This record gives sequence, structure tokens and C-alpha cells, in this order.
Amino acid sequence: MAVKRLLPALVLAVWFFALAWLIRDDHFQLFLKPDFKWLIYTGMIISLVLTAGLISKGISRMPVPKHAWIKGLILLLPIGFIFSAGENTLGEYALSKRVMVIPGAAETPLNPTITSPAPTPVENKVSETTNQEENQSPAPVSISTLIREFDRFNGMPVQVEGMFAETIDGHDELSAVFRYFITCCAADAQPVGVFIPRPEKSELKSDDWVRVSGRVAMRQMDGYDIIYMDLEHIEAAEKPGKNAAYIFN
Repeated sequence: MAVKRLLPALVLAVWFFALAWLIRDDHFQLFLKPDFKWLIYTGMIISLVLTAGLISKGISRMPVPKHAWIKGLILLLPIGFIFSAGENTLGEYALSKRVMVIPGAAETPLNPTITSPAPTPVENKVSETTNQEENQSPAPVSISTLIREFDRFNGMPVQVEGMFAETIDGHDELSAVFRYFITCCAADAQPVGVFIPRPEKSELKSDDWVRVSGRVAMRQMDGYDIIYMDLEHIEAAEKPGKNAAYIFN
């Protein structure tokens, strides 16, 4: 009975330590934009104050809430999600449920229905070229820079890194390299990136972190402008950090 009386304080204490874990090594960035870190600190302070207040009343004098265990488990469910997520991000599954958009133009989806000729599949190697310009190493560019300053790179060979989506729903000839653009938190994250022809003879799988290079151009797909890369090379790359899949505006 004493444990049951103390259950509200125990739940709040668990929340305090869960929020502390989120702040440690910036784990919260898996779910939340860095600008909103203060929300985590606020939650910690509230949890600590309420826990101390409940304990100060004394276990013997604390009322026994009705259905206390059920309510306690419900309040702890989000913590189970936080820790089970580990180092994972939204991943390719979420990409299949959300259209790729250009930040600042969410009303314009990047619809992968091709109205131009279908891309030619490429092998997982650098294609042979005879032109000196084509043989030069492409410039490494972040996906966010490529999108925001596309006029600088239109028609040029570039190199980008991001998460790999092996197929696009309904368009098996296409793949994508993308990251997630976050305005506030993971709930509003939108995938942004480039479409590429699906690589052949590749051991890469969805959600791998990859490095791709090729010439980029704006294409029309089902009446919408999208960034398309004539893929020349694709390779696995080491993911730079647990929150690398996110772009914070």
C-alpha cells in the first residue's frame, strides 16, 4: 500500500531522470529542434518540484488514487518510446508516408510521378567520362545548401550525403537521398533531398547513410519542380551523428 501511495511521486521521478537523459549528449535532438531545449529543462524543474512536494506530504498521508497502476503505466508509455527509439530517426518508412517538399514551400509536393523520360539505371560505380569537366571531383554540398542555393549548382556535378530510400512508392525505378527538415520537432519533420535513378548491383538498403555524386538539375514530375541527380557514383558512408538525418531551420 505504501508503494501505491507513493506511485505519483515515483512516476514524476522517472520523468525527471528521463528528461535528464534527453539533455545528456543532446539526445533530445532526436525528437526536438535545439531551439526548444528550454522545454526539457522546464519539464525537469516541474517534475522535480512536484516530486519533492508529494514526498514531503509523507507516504502515510498520501491518498491512494483510483486505478493508480493503470494511470502510472499510461504516463510512463512515452518514456518507453523515448528509450526504444535509441539512435534511430524517422527513417525510410516515414518517407513513404510523407511527400518530399522544399522548405518554405510545403504546399508544393515533390511528386515522383515522372512526366519526363524514365531515368536509366546506373551501376554502383563512377561512369567513364571523356570530358575533363566531367572528370573533375564534384563539390561536396549539404542537402540544405543545395536546396536553398540551387541556382548556384543547377547543371553542375555535386556530392551530397544523406539517408537512402531504395524505392519510391509506385516508382521502383527511382531512389532518393534525403534528410528531414524540422521546424519544431520530429512530428512536423518533412523529407527533403534529391531523386536518383535506382542503383543496380548495390548492397545498399533503405535507411543506410550514403554519399552520392552526379549532375543535378530541376525536373518536372507530375507538374512539380524537383531536384534530380543523374547519378554517377553512390557509396555507403558513415553517419556523422545521431541527429544527422535532421536539418534544423
